[in-house]
Amino acid sequence: MKIIDFHCDTIYRMMELKMQGKKVPELFKNGFHVDLEKMRQGQVAAQFFALFMDQEELKREGIELFSHFLEMVELFNDEIDKNPTVMKKATGYQDLESNLNDNILSGFLGIEGGEALEGSYENLDRVYQEGVRLITLTWNYENELGYPSKDPMDRDKPLKAFGKETVKRMEEMGIMIDLSHLSDGGFWDVMQLTKTPVIVSHSNCRALKNHHRNLTDQMIRAIGEKGGVIGVNFAPYFLSGNEEVSRIDDLLRHMEHMIRCGGEDVVALGSDFDGITGSLEIKDAGTYQKLIEKMEVRGYHYDRIEKIAFKNAKRVIKEVL
Repeated sequence: MKIIDFHCDTIYRMMELKMQGKKVPELFKNGFHVDLEKMRQGQVAAQFFALFMDQEELKREGIELFSHFLEMVELFNDEIDKNPTVMKKATGYQDLESNLNDNILSGFLGIEGGEALEGSYENLDRVYQEGVRLITLTWNYENELGYPSKDPMDRDKPLKAFGKETVKRMEEMGIMIDLSHLSDGGFWDVMQLTKTPVIVSHSNCRALKNHHRNLTDQMIRAIGEKGGVIGVNFAPYFLSGNEEVSRIDDLLRHMEHMIRCGGEDVVALGSDFDGITGSLEIKDAGTYQKLIEKMEVRGYHYDRIEKIAFKNAKRVIKEVL
């Protein structure tokens, strides 16, 4: 069963080592959750690589966010160039289809945290030119677009004016609008502003685990009604009371709740590999088929499994990109 994963932090992990002056492992094979060999083993057809920047950390070190973004793109492009017969950079649905036909992995670029834009529409144009096709509007800090879900004092705050205009422009350009990490108020602003499907790349259900990063039933329903998808996050602390262990049974529990709220077309995968800790039953991208096998044991019909693993994500890629 082919897999599309909406979120991993592997490029950030590699960049972190580079900044520390340490040897940077290659994307083909490394000790992280995600590398090209593991993707092949796990039948991951497409991976969205998040370019994450901790704005507070970079500011302390005197590093400009946008220049750091460009360095991360260069690192990603270099890895693509090293492995032309294994993975290609994808910027749209046609790339995905072509790569599938050629049995080549698709690597999509995303940005985790709209602060990378530094409040500039020119930078938005530039990130598109560099191949970015997904932007998570906030991380855990306030930025020029809006507010994060992390601080209870910010949770109901709306998108800022730059955020509203950026969302409109992203929709016109064909950049996926990702609502993971965004304040509840910002979430509902985006739902009012957009016509095309939006995504939540790596989040779960608040009704099952009361965490600010998870979604209410009303949010899940709204994403489904707009034709969007939610990438189920493998992080233990978003799944259950046992915040050290990520079990497949808990992933399925969240998936089934999403289906009850938003229908089976709303569920996708967003592992958050290389951005999460704990004991993971799906320990890396190479063991993704364990999830497929468990769904089969649970009696999920083939069409539902294929939608969750691949087809729902592929549909949104086709509609938005």
